[in-house]
Amino acid sequence: NQESGGNYSYLQQTSSDARLYVQYSQPLLFGTAATERMRIGANGDVGIGVSPSTRLHVSNPAVGQSGSAVTSISTTQATNLGVKLSFTGGANSDGNIIGGIALGNGGEEYAGLYAMDGGSSAATDLALFVGDTNGINEAIHIVSEGTVQINSPATSGTRSLTVKLTDNTSGAAVFEQSSNEYLRINTTNGSEKIILGDNGTNPKINFNGE
Repeated sequence: NQESGGNYSYLQQTSSDARLYVQYSQPLLFGTAATERMRIGANGDVGIGVSPSTRLHVSNPAVGQSGSAVTSISTTQATNLGVKLSFTGGANSDGNIIGGIALGNGGEEYAGLYAMDGGSSAATDLALFVGDTNGINEAIHIVSEGTVQINSPATSGTRSLTVKLTDNTSGAAVFEQSSNEYLRINTTNGSEKIILGDNGTNPKINFNGE
């Protein structure tokens, strides 16, 4: 179809593909019930429920709109929160990777956020994976009941978990596991600490270096 300004769009079937084109620099709109639902901008950005401002832009009404905060959702609400990635045919086996989102430079999408089967009925865990060309490994695992597991890297070394308990940086508490101490609780300046165990071989409790 061609409009008065000479701009036109066309649908073409070739021997290898079907094409729906907007010839000039204009967005391509899709709609149902006389209402726009999705558009592809002239620059290739895709918007669902919104005029896009990035490569993929999805807009959906927020869950909590009643004036009070919504702090929990039901399983029914979880299926209608705006964007959903659904995978089929996954084995119902504890630790099985169901699917997720991979991130990185083209050809190097080694970091990812994945849903994992939790083993029990309908349980779904969440895991963060990182890696390089030598392999991709699970770094953080959130179990369905809320437990957080921070895993050791594939190479030798340890991971530490730092928890800031106050807004005073110099007085924040640090929980860590190091190569020389099993568990240490101290302030960031190291002036006060509690040590439980020594490399797992010489159990002890040490208060403030004593």
